[in-house]
Amino acid sequence: GPAALTQTFSTSRPFWGLLYQLLLPLVGPHPWVWQILMVLHRWLAAVFVWIIIRQVWTKDPRPALWASALFLVYPGLGQNYIALMYTHFYVILDSFLLSLILSIMAIRRKSAPLSLVALGLAVVNLATMEYFYFLEFFRLLLFWCILDEPLQKRIRHTTRFYLPYFGAFVGVTLWRAL
Repeated sequence: GPAALTQTFSTSRPFWGLLYQLLLPLVGPHPWVWQILMVLHRWLAAVFVWIIIRQVWTKDPRPALWASALFLVYPGLGQNYIALMYTHFYVILDSFLLSLILSIMAIRRKSAPLSLVALGLAVVNLATMEYFYFLEFFRLLLFWCILDEPLQKRIRHTTRFYLPYFGAFVGVTLWRAL
């Protein structure tokens, strides 16, 4: 049952088992429900990709539309048909992408609460599994792209905004390694 999954993943993917324990009773053992849930999460991920790109390229909407459309139709994962197993990947991917969106919004609005939620979702990604682990460094590039400042100020602000996320990355990495 779900408790056994938590114990199974406790050493390699500590919070992934908890995600199973939460979703299995909610969704149930019906494959078609898992398929629908997976399609919805994949669609949500494409919407999040569109939002992220729109926040970086604010003047032209076409790159965001094409990138999100490609993200939606390109399989990337060849085992989408095993929805019970792989829906959880999209839940974590959506958490990570939402974290990127919120961190960009936090910088633009100078909002500490948004930053904390973004940081929490980043930790969910890092602590749950390793598939999207190094995508965390993409956040640094996003921060660089959205800050339109002179070079020295841009470097300083990009570093300052990224430090909490880097700290979370190092902290979770050490925790998982030890």
